[in-house]
Amino acid sequence: MTKFTSHPNLTVGSNWVGLLATILLITPAKLQAGEISTYNANLPRHPLTLRDCIGIALGESPKLEASRFDLLAAGDEIRAAQGLLWPNLKGSATGEMFSGEQTGKFGIVNTTSPSGGGVNTSRNVDLAGIGIFGLKLEYPVFKDGSIFGFNDAPTVEGKRAQRDALAWTAHLTGEDVIYRITQVFVDTVSAQNRVEPVDRRVALLQRSFDIQREEQQKGLLLPIDVEVVTKQLNAARSLSMVLHEQAVAGYLGLTRLLGLPSSSHIRLDSTLPEPPTPPDAAELFHTMLARHPSLRVQLANVEKARQDYRLENFRL
Repeated sequence: MTKFTSHPNLTVGSNWVGLLATILLITPAKLQAGEISTYNANLPRHPLTLRDCIGIALGESPKLEASRFDLLAAGDEIRAAQGLLWPNLKGSATGEMFSGEQTGKFGIVNTTSPSGGGVNTSRNVDLAGIGIFGLKLEYPVFKDGSIFGFNDAPTVEGKRAQRDALAWTAHLTGEDVIYRITQVFVDTVSAQNRVEPVDRRVALLQRSFDIQREEQQKGLLLPIDVEVVTKQLNAARSLSMVLHEQAVAGYLGLTRLLGLPSSSHIRLDSTLPEPPTPPDAAELFHTMLARHPSLRVQLANVEKARQDYRLENFRL
């Protein structure tokens, strides 16, 4: 028998190492979070075209950023599902440090001396250790429809279908961003292009009103003539106010969609893009509809449901 004495210093040292590793891991994470929160888009110096706005919006959309991380997670889930069907080698190692003195009549033998001369007559052990190691190999032959992991198992195919659904959903999100940017850009540029001609019309009607009012005061025109010009002037002023408000609202909405602060000043190209050529009926119904993202999402969901059904059948 040997009386053991624990060594708390080893445990304290391991705790300090874990604490230091935790601090080193947390510090870069905080720095990265601060860098992300202060990130701003680097706008080009020239007036922004529709293509520029779409490119910036696709890079700044939080939904698309979340979709990218979802796709990365889905890929890891596929690899994890595949890993469960392949050989798995596990290892274990345990150890214990002890010291003390014997409590019985038997001596402590040094195993490094084969002749028995390693008997420790001092009846004390300063420090010794015991190590236990083990290895375990597992290979699932038939598991959830998989045969040695070589066939298309339902668990893996279901994860792939889920990833395809996420990919097409991200594509739909990108198309929604493009549609919203295009709509706001066209509305804003159209209102901006109409502001100057309408303001010029307001100025001309104001001069005409002043002239006709002066002529009416001299008795050269009837009051009805001045009333007609007054109504035209008021209508032009109302239209000018509406266009200015539309332009300002469009700029604010565009800065928000681009992920910029509301105080940012952006310049837009006044040239509207040419509309694309519409496809013919055959191309529309046979080619484009077959590749439509909404249809692809539904097909991926159907495939995932089919693989879940296969998996349940194998588990019966």
